[in-house]
Amino acid sequence: MVPVADAAQLIRFNGNGRDLTDVVFEARLENFTLSCEYDDNVIEAEMNLQVLAVRGPADRDRVAKFGYFVAIATRDRQIGAREEFDLEVPFEGNHTRVVAAEELTPRIPLKAGEDGSNYLIYVGLAVTPEELQYNRENR
Repeated sequence: MVPVADAAQLIRFNGNGRDLTDVVFEARLENFTLSCEYDDNVIEAEMNLQVLAVRGPADRDRVAKFGYFVAIATRDRQIGAREEFDLEVPFEGNHTRVVAAEELTPRIPLKAGEDGSNYLIYVGLAVTPEELQYNRENR
């Protein structure tokens, strides 16, 4: 599993401001594991993903709502499948940092004579074009 560097974190702002007081929440990929098994020309994967969400000063709803994606590609970076998932992380009580855990089971069909070494699974947070630009400018 490969995290997409430009989409490994997300800072969601309230409006056009980019000051610390404009931050609604921050999210970032924390930990992930992947295990695979072969079954009749299909790779059955078990993927566990942890995302850290941190509540910002501009948050009024006490919940971080964002998405993440999983893409399956060949080693030459040809995307075969991509799916996006919604995630809501509530900040209950006085919690300002919460780790959300997700479990997925992607399946990759194989052609005759093919093995799993030709495939990569990419994971990242679903960022807007503006958030992507902010990530690239603030590495």
